[in-house]
Amino acid sequence: MKNAAFCITGLALQGLSMSLMAQTDKPNIVIIMTDQQRADLCGREGFPLDVTPYVDQLAQENVWFNKAYTVAPASSPARCSMFTGRFPSATHVRTNHNIPDIFFEQDLVGVLKENGYKTALVGKNHAYLKPADLDFWSEYGHWGKNKKTTPEEKETARFLNQKARGQWLEPSPIPVEEQHPTKIVNETLSWIEKQKENPFFVWVSFPEPHNPYQVCEPYYSMFSPDKLPAVHVAAACHTSPAKIGNFVINLYAGRTGFINDAHDIFLTWLRTVQCHPCIFGERSYFVVFICHIQSHQRKSFVSPHSAFFMYAATSYRF
Repeated sequence: MKNAAFCITGLALQGLSMSLMAQTDKPNIVIIMTDQQRADLCGREGFPLDVTPYVDQLAQENVWFNKAYTVAPASSPARCSMFTGRFPSATHVRTNHNIPDIFFEQDLVGVLKENGYKTALVGKNHAYLKPADLDFWSEYGHWGKNKKTTPEEKETARFLNQKARGQWLEPSPIPVEEQHPTKIVNETLSWIEKQKENPFFVWVSFPEPHNPYQVCEPYYSMFSPDKLPAVHVAAACHTSPAKIGNFVINLYAGRTGFINDAHDIFLTWLRTVQCHPCIFGERSYFVVFICHIQSHQRKSFVSPHSAFFMYAATSYRF
């Protein structure tokens, strides 16, 4: 897949004025997460179209966990368990609707902060974490950024809430630079760039490819509906399945391809910066790519069953 030109601002290596970072043997930790990404749309899982070439490469070159199972087939219980290391029976969070019942004595964020880490969330939360728990917080939901500060962010939220609530079958009017994956990558890299003295942990949590199913060019045209493999569409879609069929799959594949390119640009930037000791010393990055996937148990495009699996885990040292 040919990468689209992401608008990543202020991140050129030339002209960076940064002080030497304190040396440390603690690795920087990055968790990359997507939401409701189908495993069987990945080339590594046998999908015939080239939707996820970059993350397929990560899986092939590093560690691919194809037999990892979630503690719960729902978003919030699984996310709460990921951060606490406890089963839902112990955290008391068994559904997406009872996060306030969370119970734990120690969690990943607390341990990291005790060890001198700076911490950040950029993207979707849907766990028990609060802005005060982390050093940096920029939350995105499925229908827009939580704190909208620009006219473009407000227009994106208006479109997603009022026009594309379920799916938008035409090319999205929201341009690449204002789509969530681009914004999340830009904000994450901007925050990482400022981490000069401490090791850091960042949770890069894409709300996509979860609905609303909308995607802009060039991703809209990358996977023509008439060339997509035949699949069944569940009744959960907001329009008649017979009417939308592969058009929604086209949107979903385009959104997944968009996220693939976001991963590529994000991790390529980390590799490039890591090559410059004057910027980040000789730190390693431990990167975990986690798909919050839709289940294979029902042969449908939209399934209410979801889970986590680790698609690729990798450790970089340059």
